[in-house]
Amino acid sequence: MAAKRGATGRRLELGIQLKQLRENCPPVEPGRARGMTRKAAVRGLKALSEASLARIENGELNFRRNVGDLRTLLKKYDVTMKSWSSS
Repeated sequence: MAAKRGATGRRLELGIQLKQLRENCPPVEPGRARGMTRKAAVRGLKALSEASLARIENGELNFRRNVGDLRTLLKKYDVTMKSWSSS
């Protein structure tokens, strides 16, 4: 039986996965082979700064208040329900 993860473990795992998605998504900036910078990722988001995204990726902050921004980031990272369920 697997150990039950607490809120901290889930927050850390989400941060790790979001960073991997950002670094490996299709490129949006000229000259990049893949991925995007944090600055490009938060462009157009009202409630999420570059520093906040860094804190989320490091597991220091969660998305409790800005789930809409999480959805927007996943779209930017080219994550769809289809690609999510196949992994």
